[in-house]
Amino acid sequence: MQNISSPREQAILSALKNAEDILCKCGSSVFSQGSKLKKLSRILTGEPEDAIVPIPVVYCIKCNTILEKGGIDNNDSSSLITS
Repeated sequence: MQNISSPREQAILSALKNAEDILCKCGSSVFSQGSKLKKLSRILTGEPEDAIVPIPVVYCIKCNTILEKGGIDNNDSSSLITS
């Protein structure tokens, strides 16, 4: 089977080859996906119990710093706990 891509797909692939890597403050460019959990009060949700809401995040696999929208949030000292 021949893999034929459209001119738009070819342009995107070409642009990705020259795109700048996003680096963590530790220098790593490898990230993974995880979740932060937020607890919402039952008073706010109107449910009989508090709600746990998962929030998707991307974090550095070397130092666990969470990548915020637009880049690394250097003011956030929180890290994702991995086990």
